[in-house]
Amino acid sequence: MTTFNSNRPERNLDRQQQSWLRQARKAGYFIALIGYGTAAQAQIAGQICTDAQTGTTKVSLQPAANGTVIDISNSLQWSACNLGEVWQRGQCSGDPKHLSVGSANSESRNSQLAGFGDWRLPTLDELQTLSSNRCYLPAADLTLFPTTLSTHYWSADRFQLFAWSVGFDFGEPVAMPLNYKRPVRLVRTLPTP
Repeated sequence: MTTFNSNRPERNLDRQQQSWLRQARKAGYFIALIGYGTAAQAQIAGQICTDAQTGTTKVSLQPAANGTVIDISNSLQWSACNLGEVWQRGQCSGDPKHLSVGSANSESRNSQLAGFGDWRLPTLDELQTLSSNRCYLPAADLTLFPTTLSTHYWSADRFQLFAWSVGFDFGEPVAMPLNYKRPVRLVRTLPTP
């Protein structure tokens, strides 16, 4: 059993996360670690990217003028903004919604984003394709998804009383209780030509 060290929460991070935390502190970023059970979450005032790692900005991801991002390889269309935000004048504005999985499923089915009515929660595999191994806090390409939060986003994959999420702080998948409130990134499958 893993014990959470509340006096030194950085000891609860894996080696890669500890390395990133040291780099961020050296670069002058203010870091606060807040413990939740057996995990630690980092909050930071700015994204950190390393040139030593290979980037994950995939050439198959292309921005569209309507506030969406097209994934050509996987035939998917993503919302560039978090659910609750609005695409206006080339940027996301408003406040992201933090929802339980049930509410997130309902709101995604009711979305008419960019004139389409077939939005949904992504699968865990789909959502992980957006996670960057080059950047963290958040672990996302902010040129395509500019308001990505350094927290866990819901996926549609569930088991028992849990659902899978992807942490866009460091890019890790985590199972969380269904009633937790998390942000959502909508996706839709592109029709076959």
